[in-house]
Order: sequence, then structure tokens, then C-alpha cells
Amino acid sequence: SGENVTARAAAMPPEPPPRTMLCAAFPMSASLEDLDLSPARGLERRTILELGQCNWITARQNLIVLGPTGSGKSFLACTFGTAAARNGFTVRYHRTSRLLHTLSQVRADGSLTNLLRSLARINLLVLDEPTSQLDPWGAEDVLTALTRLNEDLGLTIVLAEHRLERVIGHA
Repeated sequence: SGENVTARAAAMPPEPPPRTMLCAAFPMSASLEDLDLSPARGLERRTILELGQCNWITARQNLIVLGPTGSGKSFLACTFGTAAARNGFTVRYHRTSRLLHTLSQVRADGSLTNLLRSLARINLLVLDEPTSQLDPWGAEDVLTALTRLNEDLGLTIVLAEHRLERVIGHA
């Protein structure tokens, strides 16, 4: 009888991801359970697990994930986004190109108010190197806008970035 229950459970399709995960639009599946927390990786286990509890989101503290290209910044940013969605926060992930396209559209069609309303409904915005394709002035504009979103709308942001000098003034 116990074997039948195990066989039935194994035959059942996996549970679909919660709506909060689908709405987040993560480009990859990443979770705290997937992280390599071995000492060689250089991630502090206690810090990662504490960040995974998402208290920093309620406190409106942004999170900057720094590291060289190929170090796993995007994966780690998505990991914290996943933890937030699992904890009931509304999360959106944006690639740089999509974010810049959206910003140029709202400038052109005057729908900035609608975009701000949409952003006000989410708790956490995960951005993957939003300044990577920009000149220094464009990068400063984007980072200033993100700072305003945090301060004016209470939007918390996870930023994966490899240039500390670009983001440190906005931390």
C-alpha cells in the first residue's frame, strides 16, 4: 500500500509554479536550494540564507549583486527574486534591452503615469545589468530613476551589475 502511494505521487505531474513566479518572468529557474554555497564559491552561507528571508524587501533596502562577467550575478539575482515570490512578494524581472525599450516607449507615447502605476503594484524589481549598454550619462539617468522609484514608490530593487563605480553612488 505504501509503495502504491509512492508510485502515484511519482506519477503525478509537478505542481505548476505559483502565479507570482509566472508574473515575475525570470529567464531561468533559480532558487536558494540550487545555490552552491561551498567555501570555494565565496558566498557566505549565513548572509545568503538571511537575504533569502526577504526582510530587506519590507525594509525597502535595495540589493546590489556585484561580480565580474560570468560569475553568476544574474543567477543570484534571480535566486533572490524567486525567494521573494515564494514569500508572497510581487516581483518583476527585466532585461536591460526590454527595460530601455519600455522607457523609450513611455517617453514617446506619454504613458509614463501608467508605467509608474504598474511599478507601484510590485514589491521587487530585478534588473540584470541595466547600465551595461549605456554611456555614463545614460547610466546615471537610469540609476537616478531607480533611486526615485525606490524613494517615491517604495519599490525595492535587486541590481546585478559588474561595475561598482557606476552604482555605488546609488546604493
